[in-house]
Amino acid sequence: MTYRTGQLLRLKRDVIAIDTGGDKSTAITVPAGAIMCANGERNPDNTQMIEVEWQDYRLFMFAVDVEERAEKINGRE
Repeated sequence: MTYRTGQLLRLKRDVIAIDTGGDKSTAITVPAGAIMCANGERNPDNTQMIEVEWQDYRLFMFAVDVEERAEKINGRE
């Protein structure tokens, strides 16, 4: 699955994500049903991670988790 900046995604199952916004990285659970916005393709420093925005968080998720547990929402890209 490829992700364009602005692509909306809906989680079908809970997913663990990494919040790097504070002093240290923190793992958080993004619940099933959450709608996220892809923030580009894959993280250039780690091609196994993608950056997404969810609520007020900028998060990194494993691409495989997003591919297996999220679906694209049509209408906004």
